[in-house]
Amino acid sequence: QAVDDIASALEEGQRNRAIEALQAFVDRGSEGSGDSLFDLLTEQDQTAPRVGVAHSILRVLLALSVELGDDEQPWFASLDGVVDHLCSVLARSPDCRQELYDLLLTPGLFSADHLGQLAELSSNPVLSFAELNPLERLFAAAQTTDEHEAALVALSECPHASLRIAANGRLLQLNADRVAVLNDQIVNGDRRDRPDLFAGICEGASHDDLTFVLLDLHDRGIKVDVAVGLPRVLARTGGERYDEIIYLHGRSQDSDEFRTRAVAAITHHVSATTATDKLIRQLVEVCRTDPSAAVRGSALIGLSTCWDHDDRAGLDRFISQLGTAADMSPYAQPARDNLLTSAELRANGSVGPATVSWDVVEPLLK
Repeated sequence: QAVDDIASALEEGQRNRAIEALQAFVDRGSEGSGDSLFDLLTEQDQTAPRVGVAHSILRVLLALSVELGDDEQPWFASLDGVVDHLCSVLARSPDCRQELYDLLLTPGLFSADHLGQLAELSSNPVLSFAELNPLERLFAAAQTTDEHEAALVALSECPHASLRIAANGRLLQLNADRVAVLNDQIVNGDRRDRPDLFAGICEGASHDDLTFVLLDLHDRGIKVDVAVGLPRVLARTGGERYDEIIYLHGRSQDSDEFRTRAVAAITHHVSATTATDKLIRQLVEVCRTDPSAAVRGSALIGLSTCWDHDDRAGLDRFISQLGTAADMSPYAQPARDNLLTSAELRANGSVGPATVSWDVVEPLLK
């Protein structure tokens, strides 16, 4: 009845009456009054206004219930039961998914104790972006412990790369010894799985364990694209000890490709976020001292990505410090081109903010 009253008031443009009806429903607070609204979201014969009102009421009730706590809230049999019901309906019904995901994303409702349900939902191999994205957000917010290992293992085997990578990262944080398992899977498993397995290692491994993996794969002749995985390391560490990764195999010509890709990972990272002081110093140092023009050029591209687009003269001055014009010409123009496009890209949030200019770089050259 409350839903009909509110929907009717809204259809008639009587906003105050709708608010009064909603307030009266909330104040009555009888047990199960919230649970009864879920059916309105999934019944096939419901009108759009009734579904919209039921969804809005549930959003309010769930937010209040989380704030009050399960023992104090009067509208649902239990909040764990709400999560179970939402996940159960999502697993079997193609309808009203967005409304249900929206409710599941109520801050504080979903916890790591519900990762088993999330693993079941993620076992569906044909989730759209609109369906997968809420699952990724729920997982990212869940605080996991050793008690959740079984659910994390299930997620690490699901058909969706983003969740597999994230779950492997969490498992490594809980049990560092697992890095040997993932490393073995890279070496002996399906080649197609290597990028995701390496990304999972980058998501959660310590610096020493990551170094072990990179050296072991190198010794075995196993190639992985570090430019794809290492940005995850940079996101976690801000570039701490990253110079050790860049020069893990030395400075000889044999390691030029590795160094170039390791530096390219910085470009991927700073394109989407703010470059830390550590990363700026490391890029400048690579530009100045690396024996390979290709590696210096890769570092220059990375710096230009976060260079102030109003300081073209400063970029040109910096380029002039990096070696002969012939050495740097394949990289100087792409770096300059970055400045031409960066203003628009920053305006719409496609790249990170400008944090580098000649004034920032000059002291690092002394």
